Order: sequence, then C-alpha cells, then structure tokens
Amino acid sequence: MKVVIYGGGEMIKHLKKVCFLLLISIIFINCASASEIDGLNETVISETSLPDTNIVIQNYTLDSDNIYEYFDEDGVLYENYSNSIFNLSDDIQNFGIIEIPVDNVTFIGNNYNLKNTVFYLSGNNITLCNFSMEIYHAFEDIEGSGIYIRGSDIIIDGIQMDYYVPPETRAYGIYADGARKSVVNNLKIINSNVYFVANNVYSKVSNHCVDLYYCNNTLLENNTFTGSFPLKDVNFGPVGADESSETVVLLGVIMSDYTRLNANTFITNIDDRFGDYPTLDAIFIYGSNFCNMTNNNLSMFDFITLSGVPNYLYGVDIYRLSNFSFTGNNIHIETTGGTFSHGTAYPIQMTGPYSNVTIAFNNLYSKSNGPNLGIYSMNYYGQTSLYIYNNTINVTGLAGEHEWALVAGIETQDDYAYIENNIIEVHSVREVGENDNLYGISYRQRTDGNHTQIVKNNIVFSDGLYSVYMLSTLNSVITDNILVSTRDDINYGYGGYKAGSGSHIGDTIYNNRIINYYDYFGRLYNSATGERTSMYRYQENVNNRTNEFDGTGMTGRSDNPTFTDNPTQSASSNIKYRNIPGGGSSSSGSGSGSGDGGNGNSGSTGGSDSGSQSGNGGYYSNSSSAPRVDEGGSSESSGLSWMDAVLNYLNSNTNSGSEEVQSYNGNVESNNTESTPDIAGSDAPASSSTGSEASGGAGASGAESQPKAYEISEKTDKSISPNNSYLSFALIIITMILLIIGYRRKDSSDEF
Repeated sequence: MKVVIYGGGEMIKHLKKVCFLLLISIIFINCASASEIDGLNETVISETSLPDTNIVIQNYTLDSDNIYEYFDEDGVLYENYSNSIFNLSDDIQNFGIIEIPVDNVTFIGNNYNLKNTVFYLSGNNITLCNFSMEIYHAFEDIEGSGIYIRGSDIIIDGIQMDYYVPPETRAYGIYADGARKSVVNNLKIINSNVYFVANNVYSKVSNHCVDLYYCNNTLLENNTFTGSFPLKDVNFGPVGADESSETVVLLGVIMSDYTRLNANTFITNIDDRFGDYPTLDAIFIYGSNFCNMTNNNLSMFDFITLSGVPNYLYGVDIYRLSNFSFTGNNIHIETTGGTFSHGTAYPIQMTGPYSNVTIAFNNLYSKSNGPNLGIYSMNYYGQTSLYIYNNTINVTGLAGEHEWALVAGIETQDDYAYIENNIIEVHSVREVGENDNLYGISYRQRTDGNHTQIVKNNIVFSDGLYSVYMLSTLNSVITDNILVSTRDDINYGYGGYKAGSGSHIGDTIYNNRIINYYDYFGRLYNSATGERTSMYRYQENVNNRTNEFDGTGMTGRSDNPTFTDNPTQSASSNIKYRNIPGGGSSSSGSGSGSGDGGNGNSGSTGGSDSGSQSGNGGYYSNSSSAPRVDEGGSSESSGLSWMDAVLNYLNSNTNSGSEEVQSYNGNVESNNTESTPDIAGSDAPASSSTGSEASGGAGASGAESQPKAYEISEKTDKSISPNNSYLSFALIIITMILLIIGYRRKDSSDEF
C-alpha cells in the first residue's frame, strides 16, 4: 500500500478543482435564477450620447428692483444667463422691451403683471408662462408686438394679454416673424388669452391679434383670442389676396406649413367701418400646406352695419394651399348688414389653387340681409379639388334672381368637388320667387374650366324649389338628394335638381326627391328602431283596418284562483308553476274539459295532455307551450326554472344571445351601416379622405422628442414561486456532491 502525502502542488491542484466546481455552481445558480426571474423588476437602460459638458440650470428671482442685474440698459439679457430660470416676484411697469437673445431660458411670471413691458425672443428654446400683460404703447423696434418671436422652440403658456393699440399704429399681439431662409420652427401657444383692440380705421397699417409668418410646425391649442376691429378695404394683388392684403385680422397664418389649430376660441367684434368694400377676415390662411383646424369655436358679429348697407365678413378665408383639413369646428356669423346682391357673411371662403382640402363634421351658421353662403369655393386663380361631407349648415340671406343675389349652403365653383351627407338649411329674409337663387348646393356663378361635381345623399330644408343647381357640369353625379320644402305650391316628386344654361355632358342624375315637412318628420319619427335609447312609436294604420269582437255573451267566473306570490319571480322562491284546470283542482292530471282558467288545456282525462302532471318523474307545465318543470321549478330539459328559461329565450332572440334587443322580431336598426342617410335619418360613415400631417419635411425636424441620457423602464413585479426555488437549489447541491465524490474517486484511482 502506497501512502500519499499532499504537498503544496497537490493542494493547488485540488484548489483549482474546487474553484472549478464553484464556477459550475455559480452557473447553475444563475440559470436557475434566470428561469424564475420573470416576475422580478427588469431594468432596461437605453443610452444616448451625453454632451461633452454638463448643463447647469440656474434659478434667479426677478423683480422691478434687480432687473438691471440681468438685463442691460437696452433691456437685453446678458449672454451669461443662458440655461436660466427667472421667477418673477413683483409687477413690472414701463420697462419697455425685454429681449432674450440667448438659448434655454424660462420666464415664470407667478401671476404677476407686466404693464407696457413686452418681449423680443430671438434665442431658441425659450418659455414664457403664467403672467399677465397690459399694453397701451406700441414699440416700433419689434413691429409694435406684445411678443415678437424670431427664435425656434418657443413656448407661450398661460399668458393673459390685453393690448389696446394706439391710434393708426402698426401692432400685433403675438407675431412670429420668420423668413424664407430663416423659418421659425416649433412654436407653441397654449392655454393663453389674448384680447386685442385694433385702432387703425383710417390708415393702411396692420393690426393683427396673432400673426404667423414663415412659421412651421406651430401648435395653437386651448387658447381664447378676442379682437375688436374696424371693417377695412382689402388690398388685392394680381393673384388675389396675399400676406400684405389684410390690414385687420384676428389670426393670420402666412406661408406656415404644418400649423395645427386645436380647441381654440376665436371671437371677433366689429366696432367701426371704413372704405368702399369694408371687409374683415377672422382667420386668414395663405400658402400654408399640411395644416389642420380641429374642434375650434369661431364667432363673428357686426351690428354696426345697418340693413341695406353692404359689409363683407369671412370666418375662415383660405388661399393657395394643399392638404388642408377643417374638421369638427363651430362657426357662427351674424350681422344686420347686407343688401340685394351685395355683401357677404361666409363662414368659409376658399380661393384656388388648392388641392386635397377636406371640410367635414362642422357646424356652420350665418345670418345676414344680403347674399350669403355657408361654404364658398372657387377656381378663379387656379385648379381646385375639395371634399365636403357630414357638415350641418344653416344660412339665411336675401335671395333674388340676379346671380349675385345667391343664398346657398354650399357654392362650389371648382374643378372637382365631392359633396356628400350634409344637412343644409337655407332661408331668404323675404318671400322666395320662382326664379330666386335659393339652393342647398349650387354652382351658380360662372368660372372658367370644366366642373365635375359629385353631390350625393344630402338633405336640404328650404323655402326654395330646388336642392341642387348646377350652371354647367362634366361627368358629374347628382343623386339621392332630398329637398324638404315648406312651400304649398311645390310639385312633390323627383324634381329637386335644376340644370343651368351651360353644357351638361356625361352626367348621372336620379332620385333627387322633393317632400314636404309633414311627410319628412312623420316618417322620421313614426318608427321603432329597437335601439336602447329610442322611444317606441305606434305604426300608422294606413289601411284603416279594425278588429271588432263582441264580448256581450261572455260571463265572468267567481272561482278564478288568486296567487299570494308573484308568479314572475325566479324558481328560487319555491313557487310551483302548476296546471290549474277549470275546476280549480291542482292535484289531478285531468282537466274539466271546458278550458276555463286560461291555461289552454284540451280536457283529456288520460294524462296524455301536455298539461298533465303525471309521468316523467313528476314534471309538469302550465300549458302546452310552456316548459315542463318539477316540484322545485327545474326544467325537464334544460335544468332552468320556467322564468329563467323564458328570459333566456327572449335574450337569445338575436344572434344566439350575443345582443339584447327590445324589438319583437329581433331586428335592430343600427348606425353601423354602409348606406347613406335616408329619409329616416340613419347615419352613414363619412369618407376617409382627410388632410394628414406629415412627420417629415420642413418644419417637422423638432416634432419628435429625444430620449434622455439614461432612460429607465420597469416591468411589473411578480413573486417567484418558493417551491420552484427550493427545488432548483436542492438539485444544485446534489450535483455538487456528486461532482466532488466523482473527483475524489478519480484521484484515488490515479494514486493507487
């Protein structure tokens, strides 16, 4: 036998083996932990490149006493105050212009007031928030602006501005003044109120409440803009109005792509008038592509102009653009002005060229004493195409035989127009003659080019004779339009469309009906839709049918059974639904044969009648049509009580019980239909053609926010199962023991 003495080398050898075994154990432990770790928090770190130097944000308190510590004598912020936050702690009066030429500055007003103190923002990434401004002086160095913007990534949040413009002075409430080669990008004006009183009655200087000029990717959201303006002449150029044409405007959007106007309120009042054609645009949009207006409210009132005197009012005036969406807005225009064939009060006016314009789901209301149109579009300066659908339009004006004495819900002088599913109401302020121009939809005033109009499924309420009038058409479709008339002298039928004196080539025209108010509303309301929110209305007895029954020979019974419990309750109340024969006995399976008692039994005495209570393990029923139940009220076939079985049948009357309906035959009239509105007023899906906002292109570079230096996202915790953990560690220990024994046995065999 050989004795082995372990030396230093042998000890190192075995230590290596032990380390190897420990390494294997760690691997096993990690694998086991990974298999159970699904419930633990996982931390995912996405890294972006950090700037070479750390940005330190400094906070400063600003008041009227220390303001010159940060601004020079001209009101310019010192360059070393970039990356700063200024907290206002006092009102500031008559400071003049505060200029911020550096980047990354936040000015927090803390609800203090700035009087005759305005801003010039030439730096980038500047925020102004939470203060009020009173302005009585116009500062010429910044175009008379309350806030003058030349930088990008500006945020104006929670500002209250009241600007009373000095007489005959150029002035803007907020003016973002970019240029073709230096566009202002990513401006946000949110949650703010601007009240602007113009005062340029006799001069040609501009007074605009808000003006965007070469300002891409702008957001105006949840603001209220209120303006009081005089009516002024428009300075038309060789191709219509342009950026220099409008001297009075509540909001101007000039050459500013990707502008979004969401959930704002625009209020415009007229306080004076001057010129040969006194005009005002509430919103003027020129040369601005890929823009949208959504869910805004606009009102415009002129009670300065008297009846018989022309004035020219436009809610939204649009020129020379593409890919514009106007959806979900409310416009209300009302004036005492207007005269025969002169004057306007149009909620929407569009002048070409333009393409891919959508006007949908809006409520437009206008009333004047002159010509009036809800939507007016024309191709006078270039080709046009637009889509108008699912709008509600109400227009009142003065209609006459002259082509300019036109009152219509929609007048489209376009190369291509698609008009569908609109509800239009038009009225004249005087009695309508046979040849007066009062229409729901029209192309009445001639412009050059061919005109293709798709006019379908519109409903027009009118004092006039026609729902649709077209001066000339090419390959047009005019179908399924309804005129609901108040006239007694109208010919009811299918004459709702009138073709004008121009050429009409390749048209499809049919089913343009005329009905009176009584027929329309009678059919609309005299229906049972089966919907949960509808009220049942009895159907008309159109054939005058009667159902007479002589009951003089019938006598009542004195032995009819009475119930102490409610028979409509569930079987869980242990109510027994038994056959009650004519004699009143409930223990016999035979009836009296008379059928009295209202159960419909035939009176069979052998227990073969379906109402018999004998046989089949004690199941019985009230009538031949009722389910058979036992003493506990359980059904013979389904295991349900009689009442539950009946309810199950009623609730399963449509689509195998997937829908609950109220109608007798299970037919449900739904709004989810592919058909267009009919006389009953059912809704139809609108066209999906809308203007879209592109994520790329000019002005979109700053639309996406970059991740922070270390962005951490976590999953929801879940607990690890203890049993699985114990089992895994037990297996690891057993494996380690077996490995150690194996190595020792191998070493022993090597030594001997």
